Amino acid sequence: MKTECCVIELDGRAYVLRDGKVASVRPDASDLETWLAQADAIVTDYRGVPQLREVCGRSRYAASLLAKELRDEGEAVHGSVLLVADKRRIDERCSRLLYDVLDRPLYKRYTNMTEASAKSCLLHSLGAWYAAAARRTPGCTLLVFLHHGTVDLAVAERGTIVAFRRVAGLLEEDGGDHGLDRLEEHVMALQQQLRLPLEQMAALSFLRREGGEEAAWLERAVARLGLPRLNWPSTSYEFEGETCHSEWLPLLRRLPILRSSGPRRIRLMAASAVAAPFAAGAPVVATVAMLAVALLARSDVAELNARVAALEAELDVAAEQVEAAIPEYQPYLANVEELERVNVLPPYETVLAELAGTLAPGSGIQLDGVRLDYPGDGPPPAAARRRGGAPDAGDPGVRARLFGRLEGDPLAAMESLGRLLRRMETAGFSVIDSDIVPGPRASDFFMHLRREPR
Repeated sequence: MKTECCVIELDGRAYVLRDGKVASVRPDASDLETWLAQADAIVTDYRGVPQLREVCGRSRYAASLLAKELRDEGEAVHGSVLLVADKRRIDERCSRLLYDVLDRPLYKRYTNMTEASAKSCLLHSLGAWYAAAARRTPGCTLLVFLHHGTVDLAVAERGTIVAFRRVAGLLEEDGGDHGLDRLEEHVMALQQQLRLPLEQMAALSFLRREGGEEAAWLERAVARLGLPRLNWPSTSYEFEGETCHSEWLPLLRRLPILRSSGPRRIRLMAASAVAAPFAAGAPVVATVAMLAVALLARSDVAELNARVAALEAELDVAAEQVEAAIPEYQPYLANVEELERVNVLPPYETVLAELAGTLAPGSGIQLDGVRLDYPGDGPPPAAARRRGGAPDAGDPGVRARLFGRLEGDPLAAMESLGRLLRRMETAGFSVIDSDIVPGPRASDFFMHLRREPR
């Protein structure tokens, strides 16, 4: 992500990065609104700390499963917004997510900021910043992030964060190396938790003055931990009339556009701007073809060769721009249409809640099983295909199959099934198929439904 003007909120402070200079701005000051109107990116900690958790279930539904867990534990309410900065599949059953949970008014405040900007302003979380750093690391690496006297410790394995914790006050307790002792204790605790040997470390500071307290402490921390140190790129910035160094700020260009936290419309607009160089070669090739036809008709071979050589040089420049573009954008840009289509589908938990809402208490309906199929979930079993099967990639709807029992004699069961079907249609489901196997006291039923996109 290439930015011309970026607003950064971190630890209750606000900064503006522009033209290689960093300026400190009061978060509640009116001039911050002026900068926000010009910003093309906002990076914020949302006044909190990123969280890391493993969730068991299909990777496709990991965010929905996490939201349910958080609500069950009281850490989130139905009005909360879950923002996933990074999601990695651990195995067939589990995924690991780096996330923030926000009150909806707070999240709305930030989306309003992006909407108010004159540019396609992207919104990124602190967790996304850390995930971008992890993707640069080999093997099992300890990342030490230092900002305003606070230390964030993260362990990255094969390019993804597997452990994270924040430790405050280490610099304040450094009399007699007590702060370094605490740092070493926390690192050892992370190693015991993960049962992984740390192979190297990287030390990253937000803004570090030459010879300043944070720079000196960071060097002592590296020496105390004794791990091989990665050669991490650092960039100089002008800040408050001094030259400062940062390993954090260069990571801004590595924040992926389509994983940002803001409105989808803004993400797609920003992605299309980045994608423009990819299409630069097509008009050049078309122009070469048209020139060839026109000039050959006049038999002006010399002029044709000169023009073609000039256009080939232009095509080479366009190809260099393509190679210089961030490679990780290419698969996302190729799947923008797919992302747009999937995003309009109701999430897993919403469909289940709608189905549960149609089952009136005391109705004599016993539900034995539910299966939900989303587009692209793979081929269904043969029996399912005979009854309509899972939706294919061109079907934007969600299919639901229900199995259960209806109490009562066959006539009462048929009436109960009719009422249930009408409630399903009222809830937004269309009935593809239904069946009932009558019994003297209870009847088995099957129902195949389709839930339209939002």
